[in-house]
Amino acid sequence: LHSSFYLGDSRRVMDGFLDAGLRLPTAVFCANDHIVYGVLVSLKDHGIRVPQDISVIGVDDALLSPYMDPPLTSFKVDFTAMLTQLTASVIAALSGYPDEPCYLEFGNRLVERGSALAL
Repeated sequence: LHSSFYLGDSRRVMDGFLDAGLRLPTAVFCANDHIVYGVLVSLKDHGIRVPQDISVIGVDDALLSPYMDPPLTSFKVDFTAMLTQLTASVIAALSGYPDEPCYLEFGNRLVERGSALAL
């Protein structure tokens, strides 16, 4: 599903998906936690239980995520490290070197809370 990064839009998109009567997936993985907030509202409005009926996971471990109902499982991203490395890579590319693809790794970790069932 495609949504902007705002809860009102993600709620509308998830409402549309659920109203279409399509088969419910086992999990929803959202590009950031703000998208999840709207998804959770939509699921609750449709009587769908998280995580019993569907698991929901976000990205960025936003400030409110531990306080959601249920508390949100989320990937915590080290944005400072990511942006530092990306900036250095862009500068190197604009300077003419290196001429090969860039692969970056930075510290991310899954913060497990109540919105996703354990495997």
